[in-house]
Amino acid sequence: MTATKHSAVYASLGYKDDAGVFLESDADEQLLISIPFNQIVKLHSVQIQGPNDGTAPRVVKLFVNKESMDFGEAEDTKPVQEINLSDADVESGALVPLKFVSFQYVRRLVLFVQSNTGGGDITRMSKLSLLGMTVDTTNMNDWGKHKG
Repeated sequence: MTATKHSAVYASLGYKDDAGVFLESDADEQLLISIPFNQIVKLHSVQIQGPNDGTAPRVVKLFVNKESMDFGEAEDTKPVQEINLSDADVESGALVPLKFVSFQYVRRLVLFVQSNTGGGDITRMSKLSLLGMTVDTTNMNDWGKHKG
């Protein structure tokens, strides 16, 4: 994947309000994006935006807690959820609800953009937002032994 106009920094942050900044595929229409979280999260929605020139994502497969995944695996593995975006969804950046039960304990999210809206060899994504909250967890190793 190729970052265009410094988009890799903004894509990794998940939000940028400049439609001229985007993440772009380099060899074909597919993109594979792996997002690790510092703590466990619950996700309820995703927002994907792209240009209205036929290069915006169309089919996006979501995988939860896959530590490593390549394009072949992403093609062959059943996703936790598959999203089919309309032209209007990606143009407006519509919020897409996620399956509640499947996204309650997420350490890593992998997004596989399988195809784009125009069927061409380049896919561009100008905005990716993940909406949710952290899961409160207690690390028992942080607790000392009680002396008493």
